[in-house]
Formats: sequence, structure tokens, C-alpha cells
Amino acid sequence: MLKVVRRDGQVCADCRTIVPDDQIEFDHVIPIARGGATTTDNLRILCRTCNRKKSDALAGLLAKPPFNRDNEP
Repeated sequence: MLKVVRRDGQVCADCRTIVPDDQIEFDHVIPIARGGATTTDNLRILCRTCNRKKSDALAGLLAKPPFNRDNEP
């Protein structure tokens, strides 16, 4: 999971806030219940608030595109 933290830079994939170490939560983009795996490609960082809001829906249908620090202005 350290790879996910390094890739995402501790930024919530939904609200884009910086998430303190002790509040990082990992979210399955494709939920396990829908066949998603616990792999780096299927995990993203969410803050606690955003993770609580998320349902079992496919994240791609509801969420913003994955955060990419290189594409930010």
C-alpha cells in the first residue's frame, strides 16, 4: 500500500485534500463485491469523510478521474 501512497501523494482522490498519515483510508476503485482485486491499480487514497460517503457503486461512475500530480496546473 506504500506504492499507492507514493503514487497518489497522500491526496484524497475525491475531494483532493491532503490526507494526514493517520487518516489515510484505502478504497477499492472496483469494489471487492464486484470482482475488484486488492492491487495497486485498483486502490486509491480517500480521506475518512469521502470514504464514508462512498457506497458499493463503481467508483468510476461517480468519482472524479484519478488524481495525477503531473497534470495539475
